[in-house]
Amino acid sequence: MTPAGLIGTRTGRGAATDRLALLLLVLEARESGRVRQCGGTVDTKRGRAAVTVARLLGCSASAGERVLERLEDRELVLRVRLRTASKMAHRDAVDGAGGRRRARPHGRR
Repeated sequence: MTPAGLIGTRTGRGAATDRLALLLLVLEARESGRVRQCGGTVDTKRGRAAVTVARLLGCSASAGERVLERLEDRELVLRVRLRTASKMAHRDAVDGAGGRRRARPHGRR
């Protein structure tokens, strides 16, 4: 008898979606195991990782977030959250680092 795989023991509602999400994440992963996240504007309440999973599955961001949380609970995926020196969220630190500053015309101070 062959034992169940990483997610083979998972049954019930959402089990097939979790298996599909894990397969798609493995197929999208680089050699290092990291998955390139989607670009563009995303719902800041959900996060870029949840939206990436949602786009892979073709579902809403909230459904992608639920799938990602279930995969995290089983320790099958790891969502890396970067810290900054100011203890702000990484996105806010990047936005506040001068990315929105307008360039001054030459010769003016």
